Amino acid sequence: LVAYHAGYPPGPVIILTALTFYALSLLSQTMAEFFRRTLWGCALLTLFLSGAFSKPLAKKSTPQVVVSFTVLKDFVQQIAADKLSVKSLVGPNRDPHTFEPSPQDMITLLNADLIIINGMHLENHWLPEFLKDKPEVNPVIIASHTSTPRFFTEGLQKIPDPHAWHNVAYAKRYVRVITEALCRKWPKHSKEFKEREAAYQQKLDTLEVWIKAHILAIDSSDRYAITTHDGFGYFQDAYDFHFLTPLGPSTEAEPTPQDLARIIKVAKEKNVRGIFFENMVSPHIINMLSKEIGLKI
Repeated sequence: LVAYHAGYPPGPVIILTALTFYALSLLSQTMAEFFRRTLWGCALLTLFLSGAFSKPLAKKSTPQVVVSFTVLKDFVQQIAADKLSVKSLVGPNRDPHTFEPSPQDMITLLNADLIIINGMHLENHWLPEFLKDKPEVNPVIIASHTSTPRFFTEGLQKIPDPHAWHNVAYAKRYVRVITEALCRKWPKHSKEFKEREAAYQQKLDTLEVWIKAHILAIDSSDRYAITTHDGFGYFQDAYDFHFLTPLGPSTEAEPTPQDLARIIKVAKEKNVRGIFFENMVSPHIINMLSKEIGLKI
């Protein structure tokens, strides 16, 4: 358009336009990295000043475990009961994929008696930076470390799917790892921790029997549902139930028209009767699919 209206040769104008966008993109990426590092620096300075000029904190009456998101908080509370205080960095109805810790969150991490994360790259957009800048932090327990990951392929890269707890067998492994960590940290409560773990493992066994019974009652050709993003792969593999997802593994992605058309086509072919919305992301895509396919969310 510039070449046409200004009367310039289109080839050179296209090249100059492309180079201009490339330069702006490079500049914006550099500035984004600069601001990110500046924010981390300010946060760490806040931590230093708060420690240097404030009165010493009174010793906590109840030891505190800090976890990265609410599923882990549930697991820890099942084992710890009232013996420990459990704090989740990512609260209810918030997305752990996009979470960025505030300076107050960093203080919470530094004051924790024990830190437990999911692993499998769920926290990789903020945890390595935190550990690099504050290497004296308590050892971090990775709840998924005994679970076998499945992988997403993005370009030439394989990325672990972090949602392993959707397979109850892996949820049980999480609980075992958490119990062992609590027993090592607070051996005087280990007997109670192990007793509570045994009771909870029995509940998880009952849950898995319930899941399998209900899914087996559905004809295999009807085991399809739609949900927001590709977070249920472990459930799919364990229980032979299939999910159609417009967003793929990332809640920040935007589906292409081809992605949406494929889901609509398969949903109608398979007579999909379930569509489920994750309330941490924008509802507009699921609303559109619901209307197009004729399904109630």
